[in-house]
Amino acid sequence: MDTQWRLTDKSSFPHESEPLAMHEYSESLVKKLEESNLALTEANRVLEERVIVSEFRAAITSTLDLHAVLRLLLEKIDVLVPVPVASAIRLFNEATGEFENTACRNIDQGKWTAEAERKPGQSSRRRRATNGPVVVENIQTDTQNIASEFFRRYGFISYLGIPLTVKNGVVGILDFYTKQFHQFTRQEIDFFVTLAAQGAIAIHNAQLFEEIGVSNAELEKTTRYLGRLLKQLGGLYTALTPISPASSTEEMMNGIIDRIMDATSADACLIRVWDKNASSYPIIGQRGFPDDYLKRTVAASRGGAVDWVIRSGEPLIAADIASEPRLKGKTQLQLGLCSCALLPLKVHDEVRGVIHVSSRRMGYFDDNQKDHLMAIARQMGIALENRELFYELKSSRDELERANKVKDEFLSVMSHELRTPINLIMGYTSLLKEGAVGEIQPAQQDALKKISRGSSELLAMVDSILYITSLETKQLTVERQEFCLASLLAEVKAAYETTTPNEVSLIWDYGANLPRIKTDHKKLKQILNNLINNAVKFTEQGKVTVSAKLFEKPSNGTGINAKSIAGGNASKTISKAGEWIEFKVADTGVGIPPETLPHIFNKFYQVDSSQTRRYEGAGLGLYIVEKFAELLGGRIEVESEVEKGSTFTVTLPMDR
Repeated sequence: MDTQWRLTDKSSFPHESEPLAMHEYSESLVKKLEESNLALTEANRVLEERVIVSEFRAAITSTLDLHAVLRLLLEKIDVLVPVPVASAIRLFNEATGEFENTACRNIDQGKWTAEAERKPGQSSRRRRATNGPVVVENIQTDTQNIASEFFRRYGFISYLGIPLTVKNGVVGILDFYTKQFHQFTRQEIDFFVTLAAQGAIAIHNAQLFEEIGVSNAELEKTTRYLGRLLKQLGGLYTALTPISPASSTEEMMNGIIDRIMDATSADACLIRVWDKNASSYPIIGQRGFPDDYLKRTVAASRGGAVDWVIRSGEPLIAADIASEPRLKGKTQLQLGLCSCALLPLKVHDEVRGVIHVSSRRMGYFDDNQKDHLMAIARQMGIALENRELFYELKSSRDELERANKVKDEFLSVMSHELRTPINLIMGYTSLLKEGAVGEIQPAQQDALKKISRGSSELLAMVDSILYITSLETKQLTVERQEFCLASLLAEVKAAYETTTPNEVSLIWDYGANLPRIKTDHKKLKQILNNLINNAVKFTEQGKVTVSAKLFEKPSNGTGINAKSIAGGNASKTISKAGEWIEFKVADTGVGIPPETLPHIFNKFYQVDSSQTRRYEGAGLGLYIVEKFAELLGGRIEVESEVEKGSTFTVTLPMDR
């Protein structure tokens, strides 16, 4: 010691004459040396702890596996602790709110896991609240039950519990137990707290990594599920796309099979449909099966999987063909097919066949796909149902067309045949009325008038049927010719002079010098006859007025201005474009109810269709008037009031 010091200032030492002072100085020097040694020892200890903590942190952070972190944490603590201890880690479970036994060292793992208390004790709850360490010198005599009966039974004495804290949250508890009495010093507790802080960070990081792994696994599982669901939805979209009716059953089945294979991604598919004539389920379409398999399938005895599906109406889905007892033959295995599904094909809610799909992948078809597969089968059933309905409607339409054609031909023939005897009756009636075969009495004259009127009505009805037949078959053409309107009206007027009832006054309101017109003479005459017949029929007493007026239509096509031609000033030449003729037939008869006005131009329509109706007729006159007016480029309008009469107005161009 003396060799290390240099005495440069002798005045600082006591005189030789002062021995007491020298003794006090020596004691002071020794004290300083002891303090220096203690400081050096403490510095070395702190340095050593820092090195230990650094190595400890490096070791436990070398992995993110939670169980590996816990094992390393306990192993390192066991090496660093100066006294023999048993250690344990209990991690906090957020879901249950309990500290669960997770890892231990120098403790029987099986007995500890099986017998240790599952619920946190008072110290656990208190440590979670205070985040501070807990020391118990003797757990055998502890009245607060810090340790469980397990540790008492196995002779542990002293206890130190340190919370594992991260971000002010307790993730677990680090427990130390000794089988000898040990008083944990402040330095030991601080050191353990430091190790626990490092361990808590490692545990927290490992837990986060584990949660991320679980989340990734769940995400991958969800992604696979969504991918499978998307594939199924794509298959359903493919199946739900309408299938257009094919010209033959074979083409229809090929379209359905293509749709099924696209929707299910199957390697093979076939369809069997009930044949009521043969009382069997023949294969009507397939893809992917060899001919020898199809022959064996058709020749196979009944009572197999196909019959089961048809009887039960339920699908048979086999993830593994080899282990499905209802598939008896197992012939699909020889073709390399490992999974299949047999689906009932329903039409009109009745099982009419079976859809059979197979895959080379084991487990490709399973019960999880039942709803998906049945949705596809239902759509294919709807396609077949629509096809049957389509051909049923087509067949009905063809039959209806044939019936209409026969009806039209019959009506045409009968109408032509009826005209001859009716004309004969009308001819002889005229001869009788004129006295060509003898004198006619007044009473007989009246009877002949009625015969003539009835014959005219019957002839008009026959002509109407001929016109209707021609209109329906679109064989009616417009034969335009130039003629004088006055001559036409005079011809019509003459026909009604002898047939009009005495109770009805027929008034004609038109000028003598009417213009000429170019249109279909026969059809215009029929229009006027039908309107006049209607007016006379529905007027028991009163008058019927027939009028004709010329109209000029403005060049812009809006509105029609009327000017009477009764004065005879109109030109007799054919009118220029823009001139129209208007015919009106007005009566003072029974009128037409407002609710029936929209229907009176319908074919076979009767205002009064009861068996006891007062007025006879087939309901064809107004229908023909409207159709003929359209053919001639004109239109018809009606105004009516019940018990006051009706007015029908036909407007035609003068030159069409």
